[in-house]
Amino acid sequence: MRRRCDLITAAEIEELRGFIADTLGEMFGGRGLAFDAPIMKIRTDQYYEEYLHITIVFDGDEKKFDLDGDLEMRDRVMDKLYDMGFEGVPSFSIQLKSEREELLKEGLLW
Repeated sequence: MRRRCDLITAAEIEELRGFIADTLGEMFGGRGLAFDAPIMKIRTDQYYEEYLHITIVFDGDEKKFDLDGDLEMRDRVMDKLYDMGFEGVPSFSIQLKSEREELLKEGLLW
């Protein structure tokens, strides 16, 4: 039986972070981009279903990083979650490191 993503443990989060970091390096490493550790949070949708949201924070030219146009990253993470025993589809967002730092200073992120 598959587990819901809201039941993910801290150790599993760290395993998934490492997998995402490795995958980002493999897919985008030659483009002069630097990635922070992915930020993962459990969110609730309009139907009160919980899902995993992953924010990719990076530094570099935005034009060289198009996660929305590249479904391979999403598919790899879904496969990894499935292999770990989880169900559901994660969502992704990307954020420039400089924008994230500014939002943190303003208290708009936690």
